Amino acid sequence: MNNNGFALVLTLWILAIITTLLITFTLSVNLSIKNAQYLKEEIVDNALLTAAVNRLKPEIVYPGDRNKKSRKKDSAENNNSPDDNQQNNKNGKNKPSSQNNKNRAEWYYRVLGKWYVYIDDWSVSRDKKLNIDSDKYILCIVTAEDAKFDLRKFGDLKKIPNYSDEILQNIKTKIKEEKNFRFTCVPQLLTVNGVYGEQYDGDSMRLKGLKNILTTFSDGKIYANTACSQALALVPELDISTAETIARNNECIYDFKGLKELIGMGIKNNKNKLKKWLKFIPKYFKIKAYSNDQEIVQYKEAVVGIEDGSLKLLALK
Repeated sequence: MNNNGFALVLTLWILAIITTLLITFTLSVNLSIKNAQYLKEEIVDNALLTAAVNRLKPEIVYPGDRNKKSRKKDSAENNNSPDDNQQNNKNGKNKPSSQNNKNRAEWYYRVLGKWYVYIDDWSVSRDKKLNIDSDKYILCIVTAEDAKFDLRKFGDLKKIPNYSDEILQNIKTKIKEEKNFRFTCVPQLLTVNGVYGEQYDGDSMRLKGLKNILTTFSDGKIYANTACSQALALVPELDISTAETIARNNECIYDFKGLKELIGMGIKNNKNKLKKWLKFIPKYFKIKAYSNDQEIVQYKEAVVGIEDGSLKLLALK
């Protein structure tokens, strides 16, 4: 009787262990399957987001700029000599007209903002179609990346509004002490003493954050139409009051077509000096693409720049 009882207990223990192992194995398999599914969905989502960015790129470029490459090719095929081109420049044939620059400025201002890329037929629209599921489109937000101060021109800075002089000095010290050091991306600021948390990310309207007012994607000039006051105030020729005046006009959705309009708004700074720092046609754009076909919103960010009449991908993360 005792032997039978012992055998029963032993059998029950063995069954319990086997059951536990089976449950553990089943949970492990289910977890692996779910992880594989999530990984697959993430890969597909990343591919869709990247495709959406690539689909949107040609929509941003001004139609007149899209033909630059073909015009260069035609010029080469026609065997235009450098002397011919120089003479054309003197005669104004190769120079963009003032009206054309205004049209370009208005175009690039209008392309900023929301775009919808529909993955069924890869069409694009500025407005969301009615009664369409969120998994059928990718929301893209286009901003002017060069509406920020060029981080590589830090040697010209004497102030950073709302930041201590110590941070400015620490950045300059890093550039000076580390031989051949040059900022290639804004996150490198996090290696500078005193730059962390709210200094980098910002905490309010008062403190925008260094990542929101500085960039390494720039030709040295700030795109004035969407620049914030803290970025504009970094321009040596502008004080904080003038920078705030320009920024307030930006918030009122007023787009300047050129320096003449800016001066006409009461900005009394020297036009020739401002011309060195401000521009009204952006060259670099940030595209943020969002897909929400899952519970977690997937996100992809790209920086593109205009080159030879098309947008070139410069960074993707």
